[in-house]
Amino acid sequence: MRKKILVLGAGIAGLSASYHLNKFNIKNAVFEKKNKAGGLLANFKIKKFIFDHFVHYSFAKDSYTKKFFAKSSPYFVHKEPRPNNYYKGLWLEHSPQLHLFPLNLLEKLRVIFSYIFRNKIDNKKNNNYQQWLEAAYGKYFAKNFTKNYTQKYWSLSPSKMETKWLEFRMPKINLKDLFLGAFTSRYKNTFYGSNLRYPQRGGYESFLRILKKNKSIKLNHEVNKIDLKNKKVFLKNKRIYFYRYIISTLPLTEICSKIINIPDEIKKSSAKLNYTSGILISICLNKKIKFRPWFYVYDKRIPFARAYSPSEKSKFNAPKNSSSLQLEIYYNKKYKNKFYNETKLKKKSIESLLKMNLFSKKDIKYVDIRKIEYANIVFDHQIYEARNKIINFLEKNNIFGAGRYGEWKYLWSNESFLSGKRAAEKIYNITANNLKFAG
Repeated sequence: MRKKILVLGAGIAGLSASYHLNKFNIKNAVFEKKNKAGGLLANFKIKKFIFDHFVHYSFAKDSYTKKFFAKSSPYFVHKEPRPNNYYKGLWLEHSPQLHLFPLNLLEKLRVIFSYIFRNKIDNKKNNNYQQWLEAAYGKYFAKNFTKNYTQKYWSLSPSKMETKWLEFRMPKINLKDLFLGAFTSRYKNTFYGSNLRYPQRGGYESFLRILKKNKSIKLNHEVNKIDLKNKKVFLKNKRIYFYRYIISTLPLTEICSKIINIPDEIKKSSAKLNYTSGILISICLNKKIKFRPWFYVYDKRIPFARAYSPSEKSKFNAPKNSSSLQLEIYYNKKYKNKFYNETKLKKKSIESLLKMNLFSKKDIKYVDIRKIEYANIVFDHQIYEARNKIINFLEKNNIFGAGRYGEWKYLWSNESFLSGKRAAEKIYNITANNLKFAG
Protein backbone atom coordinates (compact mmCIF):
# COMPACT_ATOMS: atom_id res chain seq x y z
CA MET A 1 0.00 0.00 0.00
CA ARG A 2 1.50 3.34 -1.04
CA LYS A 3 1.76 6.18 1.41
CA LYS A 4 -0.67 9.06 1.16
CA ILE A 5 -1.84 12.14 3.01
CA LEU A 6 -4.31 11.33 5.76
CA VAL A 7 -6.76 13.86 7.18
CA LEU A 8 -8.14 12.95 10.60
CA GLY A 9 -11.64 14.28 11.25
CA ALA A 10 -14.35 15.49 8.85
CA GLY A 11 -15.37 18.69 10.58
CA ILE A 12 -15.04 21.96 8.70
CA ALA A 13 -11.24 22.14 9.10
CA GLY A 14 -10.68 18.56 7.94
CA LEU A 15 -13.10 18.92 5.03
CA SER A 16 -11.42 22.18 4.04
CA ALA A 17 -7.97 20.58 4.21
CA SER A 18 -9.06 17.70 1.97
CA TYR A 19 -10.86 20.03 -0.46
CA HIS A 20 -7.76 22.16 -0.91
CA LEU A 21 -5.46 19.14 -1.16
CA ASN A 22 -7.69 17.93 -3.98
CA LYS A 23 -7.33 21.33 -5.63
CA PHE A 24 -3.58 20.76 -5.54
CA ASN A 25 -4.10 17.24 -7.03
CA ILE A 26 -2.70 15.69 -3.88
CA LYS A 27 -4.25 12.33 -3.08
CA ASN A 28 -5.67 12.10 0.41
CA ALA A 29 -8.14 10.23 2.58
CA VAL A 30 -10.34 11.72 5.31
CA PHE A 31 -11.10 9.48 8.27
CA GLU A 32 -14.25 10.31 10.22
CA LYS A 33 -15.31 8.12 13.14
CA LYS A 34 -19.00 9.04 12.89
CA ASN A 35 -21.42 8.05 10.15
CA LYS A 36 -21.82 11.68 9.09
CA ALA A 37 -19.38 14.45 8.14
CA GLY A 38 -19.60 17.95 9.57
CA GLY A 39 -18.23 17.64 13.09
CA LEU A 40 -19.49 20.32 15.45
CA LEU A 41 -21.22 22.05 12.53
CA ALA A 42 -23.37 19.06 11.62
CA ASN A 43 -27.02 19.57 12.46
CA PHE A 44 -29.58 17.19 13.91
CA LYS A 45 -33.33 16.92 13.55
CA ILE A 46 -36.16 16.41 15.99
CA LYS A 47 -39.12 15.53 13.79
CA LYS A 48 -39.28 18.56 11.43
CA PHE A 49 -37.22 20.85 13.66
CA ILE A 50 -33.56 21.52 12.74
CA PHE A 51 -30.95 22.26 15.41
CA ASP A 52 -27.25 23.06 15.26
CA HIS A 53 -24.71 22.03 17.87
CA PHE A 54 -24.45 25.34 19.76
CA VAL A 55 -25.18 28.72 18.23
CA HIS A 56 -23.52 29.31 14.83
CA TYR A 57 -23.45 32.32 12.52
CA SER A 58 -20.91 33.36 9.92
CA PHE A 59 -19.46 36.84 10.17
CA ALA A 60 -16.41 36.06 8.05
CA LYS A 61 -14.76 39.18 6.70
CA ASP A 62 -12.31 37.65 4.22
CA SER A 63 -13.68 37.52 0.69
CA TYR A 64 -12.51 33.95 0.01
CA THR A 65 -14.55 32.41 2.84
CA LYS A 66 -17.55 34.65 2.20
CA LYS A 67 -17.67 33.64 -1.48
CA PHE A 68 -17.18 29.96 -0.67
CA PHE A 69 -20.00 29.90 1.89
CA ALA A 70 -22.26 31.86 -0.47
CA LYS A 71 -21.58 29.34 -3.25
CA SER A 72 -22.42 26.51 -0.86
CA SER A 73 -25.80 27.87 0.23
CA PRO A 74 -28.12 30.87 -0.14
CA TYR A 75 -28.38 32.59 3.21
CA PHE A 76 -30.26 35.06 5.35
CA VAL A 77 -28.45 38.16 6.63
CA HIS A 78 -29.03 39.37 10.18
CA LYS A 79 -27.73 42.91 9.84
CA GLU A 80 -27.69 44.04 13.46
CA PRO A 81 -28.07 41.19 15.91
CA ARG A 82 -29.52 42.26 19.23
CA PRO A 83 -28.81 39.57 21.79
CA ASN A 84 -29.83 40.38 25.33
CA ASN A 85 -29.04 39.35 28.88
CA TYR A 86 -31.05 37.95 31.77
CA TYR A 87 -30.06 39.19 35.22
CA LYS A 88 -32.10 38.95 38.44
CA GLY A 89 -35.37 38.72 36.57
CA LEU A 90 -34.54 41.65 34.28
CA TRP A 91 -33.68 41.85 30.59
CA LEU A 92 -30.72 44.04 29.67
CA GLU A 93 -29.52 44.85 26.18
CA HIS A 94 -26.10 43.60 25.12
CA SER A 95 -23.49 44.40 26.33
CA PRO A 96 -24.95 44.72 29.84
CA GLN A 97 -22.21 47.03 31.14
CA LEU A 98 -23.46 49.66 28.68
CA HIS A 99 -27.19 49.03 29.21
CA LEU A 100 -27.84 49.17 32.95
CA PHE A 101 -31.09 51.10 32.56
CA PRO A 102 -33.45 48.31 33.84
CA LEU A 103 -31.53 47.98 37.16
CA ASN A 104 -32.72 49.70 40.33
CA LEU A 105 -30.96 52.92 41.31
CA LEU A 106 -28.90 51.38 44.13
CA GLU A 107 -27.41 48.71 41.89
CA LYS A 108 -26.67 51.21 39.13
CA LEU A 109 -24.77 53.35 41.62
CA ARG A 110 -22.84 50.34 42.88
CA VAL A 111 -21.71 49.54 39.34
CA ILE A 112 -20.83 53.18 38.58
CA PHE A 113 -18.92 53.93 41.80
CA SER A 114 -17.11 50.61 41.59
CA TYR A 115 -16.05 51.57 38.07
CA ILE A 116 -14.91 55.07 39.10
CA PHE A 117 -12.78 53.77 41.98
CA ARG A 118 -11.52 50.66 40.22
CA ASN A 119 -7.88 49.67 40.34
CA LYS A 120 -6.64 50.79 36.92
CA ILE A 121 -4.00 48.14 36.39
CA ASP A 122 -2.11 48.21 33.11
CA ASN A 123 -3.65 45.41 31.03
CA LYS A 124 -0.19 44.11 30.18
CA LYS A 125 0.49 43.55 33.88
CA ASN A 126 -2.77 41.75 34.61
CA ASN A 127 -1.96 38.24 35.74
CA ASN A 128 -5.41 36.82 35.12
CA TYR A 129 -8.86 37.43 33.67
CA GLN A 130 -10.30 38.38 37.08
CA GLN A 131 -7.84 41.26 37.40
CA TRP A 132 -8.58 42.32 33.83
CA LEU A 133 -12.33 42.39 34.52
CA GLU A 134 -11.94 44.41 37.71
CA ALA A 135 -9.62 46.88 35.97
CA ALA A 136 -11.98 47.23 33.01
CA TYR A 137 -15.39 47.35 34.76
CA GLY A 138 -14.87 47.62 38.52
CA LYS A 139 -15.23 44.95 41.18
CA TYR A 140 -19.03 45.05 41.51
CA PHE A 141 -19.78 44.40 37.85
CA ALA A 142 -16.92 41.88 37.61
CA LYS A 143 -18.28 39.91 40.57
CA ASN A 144 -22.02 40.00 39.83
CA PHE A 145 -21.98 39.75 36.04
CA THR A 146 -18.81 38.55 34.37
CA LYS A 147 -17.53 36.27 37.12
CA ASN A 148 -20.87 34.45 37.26
CA TYR A 149 -21.00 34.09 33.49
CA THR A 150 -17.35 33.01 33.24
CA GLN A 151 -17.92 30.20 35.72
CA LYS A 152 -20.98 29.07 33.78
CA TYR A 153 -19.52 29.34 30.27
CA TRP A 154 -15.88 28.40 30.88
CA SER A 155 -16.59 26.25 33.97
CA LEU A 156 -13.65 27.95 35.62
CA SER A 157 -13.02 30.89 37.92
CA PRO A 158 -11.74 33.92 35.95
CA SER A 159 -8.75 34.07 38.32
CA LYS A 160 -7.57 30.78 36.76
CA MET A 161 -7.75 32.14 33.20
CA GLU A 162 -5.25 34.22 31.26
CA THR A 163 -6.19 37.10 28.95
CA LYS A 164 -4.55 36.74 25.51
CA TRP A 165 -7.73 35.16 24.11
CA LEU A 166 -9.81 38.29 24.80
CA GLU A 167 -8.75 40.46 21.84
CA PHE A 168 -11.90 42.37 20.79
CA ARG A 169 -14.42 40.08 22.51
CA MET A 170 -14.96 42.16 25.64
CA PRO A 171 -15.85 45.84 24.96
CA LYS A 172 -14.12 48.56 26.95
CA ILE A 173 -16.32 51.25 28.55
CA ASN A 174 -15.98 54.89 29.59
CA LEU A 175 -17.82 56.89 32.22
CA LYS A 176 -19.96 58.78 29.71
CA ASP A 177 -21.30 55.60 28.10
CA LEU A 178 -21.78 54.01 31.52
CA PHE A 179 -23.98 56.96 32.65
CA LEU A 180 -25.94 57.10 29.39
CA GLY A 181 -26.64 53.38 29.52
CA ALA A 182 -27.67 53.55 33.16
CA PHE A 183 -30.03 56.51 32.98
CA THR A 184 -31.39 56.44 29.43
CA SER A 185 -32.94 53.65 27.40
CA ARG A 186 -30.69 54.28 24.40
CA TYR A 187 -29.19 51.26 22.60
CA LYS A 188 -25.49 51.07 21.71
CA ASN A 189 -24.48 48.15 19.48
CA THR A 190 -21.33 46.60 20.93
CA PHE A 191 -21.43 43.18 19.30
CA TYR A 192 -18.20 42.42 17.43
CA GLY A 193 -19.95 41.12 14.29
CA SER A 194 -22.52 42.53 11.90
CA ASN A 195 -24.27 41.15 8.82
CA LEU A 196 -24.37 37.68 10.33
CA ARG A 197 -25.03 35.05 7.68
CA TYR A 198 -26.98 31.87 8.16
CA PRO A 199 -28.11 29.33 5.51
CA GLN A 200 -31.72 29.59 4.44
CA ARG A 201 -32.34 25.85 4.62
CA GLY A 202 -30.68 22.87 6.26
CA GLY A 203 -29.08 24.55 9.25
CA TYR A 204 -25.51 25.85 9.48
CA GLU A 205 -24.25 22.60 8.02
CA SER A 206 -25.41 23.80 4.58
CA PHE A 207 -22.32 26.01 4.39
CA LEU A 208 -20.38 22.71 4.14
CA ARG A 209 -22.32 21.45 1.12
CA ILE A 210 -19.43 21.78 -1.36
CA LEU A 211 -16.89 20.43 1.12
CA LYS A 212 -18.96 17.31 1.74
CA LYS A 213 -19.05 16.41 -1.97
CA ASN A 214 -15.74 14.63 -1.64
CA LYS A 215 -15.00 11.00 -2.51
CA SER A 216 -11.98 11.09 -0.19
CA ILE A 217 -14.22 11.04 2.90
CA LYS A 218 -14.36 7.69 4.68
CA LEU A 219 -17.07 7.55 7.32
CA ASN A 220 -17.06 5.11 10.25
CA HIS A 221 -13.25 5.14 10.18
CA GLU A 222 -12.09 5.76 13.74
CA VAL A 223 -8.37 5.99 14.46
CA ASN A 224 -7.21 3.57 17.12
CA LYS A 225 -3.41 3.91 17.18
CA ILE A 226 -0.72 5.89 15.37
CA ASP A 227 2.76 4.45 14.86
CA LEU A 228 5.09 7.41 14.27
CA LYS A 229 8.18 5.28 13.70
CA ASN A 230 6.68 3.25 10.86
CA LYS A 231 4.20 5.92 9.76
CA LYS A 232 1.15 3.73 10.13
CA VAL A 233 -2.39 4.48 11.29
CA PHE A 234 -4.41 1.64 12.78
CA LEU A 235 -8.19 1.96 12.59
CA LYS A 236 -10.74 0.37 14.89
CA ASN A 237 -12.16 -1.47 11.89
CA LYS A 238 -8.78 -3.33 11.76
CA ARG A 239 -7.57 -1.56 8.63
CA ILE A 240 -4.04 -0.20 8.49
CA TYR A 241 -2.92 2.80 6.43
CA PHE A 242 0.59 4.00 5.73
CA TYR A 243 0.94 7.75 5.55
CA ARG A 244 3.38 10.35 4.36
CA TYR A 245 1.88 13.26 6.26
CA ILE A 246 -1.14 13.70 8.52
CA ILE A 247 -3.41 16.70 8.91
CA SER A 248 -5.15 16.21 12.22
CA THR A 249 -8.25 18.04 13.42
CA LEU A 250 -8.54 15.70 16.40
CA PRO A 251 -8.24 17.41 19.79
CA LEU A 252 -4.61 17.47 20.89
CA THR A 253 -5.62 15.50 23.97
CA GLU A 254 -7.10 12.78 21.73
CA ILE A 255 -4.28 12.41 19.23
CA CYS A 256 -1.72 12.23 22.02
CA SER A 257 -3.64 9.33 23.54
CA LYS A 258 -3.44 7.42 20.24
CA ILE A 259 0.30 7.72 19.59
CA ILE A 260 2.29 4.58 20.41
CA ASN A 261 5.20 5.14 22.81
CA ILE A 262 4.59 8.87 23.09
CA PRO A 263 7.29 10.62 25.19
CA ASP A 264 6.38 11.21 28.82
CA GLU A 265 6.96 14.96 28.47
CA ILE A 266 4.33 15.18 25.70
CA LYS A 267 1.93 12.98 27.64
CA LYS A 268 2.26 15.31 30.65
CA SER A 269 1.69 18.36 28.44
CA SER A 270 -1.45 16.75 27.06
CA ALA A 271 -2.77 16.22 30.59
CA LYS A 272 -2.38 19.96 31.25
CA LEU A 273 -4.71 20.99 28.41
CA ASN A 274 -8.16 22.01 29.56
CA TYR A 275 -11.50 22.20 27.76
CA THR A 276 -15.21 22.34 28.44
CA SER A 277 -17.84 19.82 27.45
CA GLY A 278 -21.37 20.86 26.64
CA ILE A 279 -24.93 19.76 27.26
CA LEU A 280 -27.54 20.89 24.76
CA ILE A 281 -31.22 21.04 25.63
CA SER A 282 -33.24 21.56 22.45
CA ILE A 283 -36.86 22.59 22.78
CA CYS A 284 -39.51 22.37 20.08
CA LEU A 285 -42.51 24.65 20.60
CA ASN A 286 -45.91 24.27 18.96
CA LYS A 287 -46.44 28.01 18.91
CA LYS A 288 -44.82 30.85 16.97
CA ILE A 289 -42.91 32.88 19.56
CA LYS A 290 -40.66 35.84 18.86
CA PHE A 291 -37.27 35.45 20.54
CA ARG A 292 -34.06 37.41 20.42
CA PRO A 293 -31.56 35.52 18.24
CA TRP A 294 -29.70 34.51 21.41
CA PHE A 295 -29.33 35.61 25.03
CA TYR A 296 -26.94 35.25 27.96
CA VAL A 297 -27.90 34.26 31.51
CA TYR A 298 -26.01 35.64 34.53
CA ASP A 299 -28.13 34.10 37.26
CA LYS A 300 -26.12 31.36 39.03
CA ARG A 301 -29.30 29.47 39.89
CA ILE A 302 -30.19 28.94 36.23
CA PRO A 303 -28.16 26.05 34.73
CA PHE A 304 -27.69 27.29 31.17
CA ALA A 305 -25.22 30.02 30.27
CA ARG A 306 -26.61 30.88 26.86
CA ALA A 307 -29.63 30.14 24.69
CA TYR A 308 -30.45 30.73 21.05
CA SER A 309 -33.44 30.31 18.77
CA PRO A 310 -32.91 28.24 15.59
CA SER A 311 -36.29 29.42 14.28
CA GLU A 312 -35.08 33.03 14.49
CA LYS A 313 -31.99 32.20 12.44
CA SER A 314 -34.09 30.66 9.68
CA LYS A 315 -37.83 30.27 9.36
CA PHE A 316 -37.16 26.87 7.76
CA ASN A 317 -35.61 25.50 10.97
CA ALA A 318 -39.07 24.90 12.40
CA PRO A 319 -42.47 23.97 10.94
CA LYS A 320 -44.93 26.74 10.18
CA ASN A 321 -46.47 28.33 13.29
CA SER A 322 -43.79 26.73 15.46
CA SER A 323 -40.56 27.91 17.05
CA SER A 324 -37.51 26.51 18.80
CA LEU A 325 -34.94 27.23 21.47
CA GLN A 326 -31.66 25.58 22.41
CA LEU A 327 -29.94 25.91 25.80
CA GLU A 328 -26.18 25.59 26.27
CA ILE A 329 -24.76 24.23 29.51
CA TYR A 330 -21.06 23.69 30.09
CA TYR A 331 -19.03 21.58 32.47
CA ASN A 332 -15.39 20.79 33.04
CA LYS A 333 -14.26 17.24 33.72
CA LYS A 334 -10.78 18.32 34.77
CA TYR A 335 -11.97 20.40 37.71
CA LYS A 336 -15.04 18.27 38.36
CA ASN A 337 -17.03 21.38 39.20
CA LYS A 338 -20.20 20.17 37.49
CA PHE A 339 -22.35 17.27 38.46
CA TYR A 340 -25.18 16.94 35.99
CA ASN A 341 -27.98 14.58 36.43
CA GLU A 342 -29.71 14.96 33.07
CA THR A 343 -33.23 14.52 34.41
CA LYS A 344 -32.74 17.18 37.09
CA LEU A 345 -30.93 19.46 34.68
CA LYS A 346 -33.71 19.26 32.12
CA LYS A 347 -36.37 19.87 34.78
CA LYS A 348 -34.57 22.86 36.30
CA SER A 349 -33.89 24.43 32.91
CA ILE A 350 -37.52 24.18 31.80
CA GLU A 351 -38.67 25.59 35.13
CA SER A 352 -36.26 28.50 34.67
CA LEU A 353 -37.59 29.26 31.19
CA LEU A 354 -41.17 29.24 32.46
CA LYS A 355 -40.23 31.71 35.23
CA MET A 356 -38.64 33.90 32.56
CA ASN A 357 -42.09 33.99 30.88
CA LEU A 358 -40.69 33.05 27.48
CA PHE A 359 -43.47 30.52 26.89
CA SER A 360 -45.89 28.33 28.83
CA LYS A 361 -45.67 24.63 29.60
CA LYS A 362 -48.45 23.79 27.15
CA ASP A 363 -46.37 25.29 24.32
CA ILE A 364 -43.70 22.58 24.65
CA LYS A 365 -43.90 19.86 22.01
CA TYR A 366 -40.57 18.00 22.31
CA VAL A 367 -37.44 18.31 24.44
CA ASP A 368 -34.12 16.70 23.51
CA ILE A 369 -30.96 16.57 25.65
CA ARG A 370 -27.51 15.44 24.47
CA LYS A 371 -23.86 15.77 25.50
CA ILE A 372 -20.99 17.12 23.40
CA GLU A 373 -17.52 16.07 24.56
CA TYR A 374 -15.57 19.02 23.17
CA ALA A 375 -17.12 22.49 23.32
CA ASN A 376 -14.51 25.18 24.07
CA ILE A 377 -10.77 25.40 24.60
CA VAL A 378 -10.13 26.77 28.10
CA PHE A 379 -7.45 29.42 28.35
CA ASP A 380 -5.93 28.74 31.72
CA HIS A 381 -2.36 29.61 32.67
CA GLN A 382 -0.87 26.35 31.37
CA ILE A 383 -2.28 26.38 27.86
CA TYR A 384 0.45 27.97 25.77
CA GLU A 385 3.50 26.09 27.01
CA ALA A 386 1.67 22.74 26.94
CA ARG A 387 0.08 23.37 23.53
CA ASN A 388 3.32 24.50 21.90
CA LYS A 389 5.27 21.49 23.13
CA ILE A 390 2.69 19.13 21.66
CA ILE A 391 2.38 20.94 18.32
CA ASN A 392 6.17 21.11 17.89
CA PHE A 393 6.45 17.40 18.64
CA LEU A 394 3.70 16.50 16.17
CA GLU A 395 5.11 18.65 13.38
CA LYS A 396 8.53 17.08 13.81
CA ASN A 397 6.74 13.80 13.14
CA ASN A 398 4.89 15.02 10.01
CA ILE A 399 1.56 15.68 11.75
CA PHE A 400 0.05 19.13 11.24
CA GLY A 401 -2.90 20.41 13.25
CA ALA A 402 -5.92 22.25 11.85
CA GLY A 403 -9.12 23.65 13.30
CA ARG A 404 -10.14 24.64 16.81
CA TYR A 405 -8.99 21.42 18.45
CA GLY A 406 -6.12 20.54 16.12
CA GLU A 407 -4.53 23.94 16.73
CA TRP A 408 -6.09 24.25 20.20
CA LYS A 409 -7.21 27.85 19.57
CA TYR A 410 -10.37 29.92 19.90
CA LEU A 411 -11.37 29.58 16.23
CA TRP A 412 -14.78 30.29 14.71
CA SER A 413 -16.09 28.35 11.72
CA ASN A 414 -14.64 30.70 9.11
CA GLU A 415 -11.26 30.61 10.88
CA SER A 416 -11.37 26.81 11.03
CA PHE A 417 -12.13 26.72 7.31
CA LEU A 418 -9.03 28.83 6.64
CA SER A 419 -7.02 26.73 9.10
CA GLY A 420 -7.73 23.64 7.00
CA LYS A 421 -6.74 25.56 3.88
CA ARG A 422 -3.43 26.62 5.46
CA ALA A 423 -2.66 23.05 6.48
CA ALA A 424 -3.23 21.87 2.88
CA GLU A 425 -0.99 24.65 1.58
CA LYS A 426 1.71 23.63 4.03
CA ILE A 427 1.61 20.05 2.73
CA TYR A 428 1.67 21.32 -0.84
CA ASN A 429 4.74 23.48 -0.18
CA ILE A 430 6.55 20.62 1.54
CA THR A 431 5.82 18.16 -1.24
CA ALA A 432 6.03 20.54 -4.21
CA ASN A 433 8.97 18.68 -5.72
CA ASN A 434 7.24 15.31 -5.76
CA LEU A 435 5.64 14.31 -9.03
CA LYS A 436 2.98 11.88 -7.85
CA PHE A 437 0.84 11.01 -4.89
CA ALA A 438 -0.74 7.65 -5.56
CA GLY A 439 -3.75 6.35 -3.62
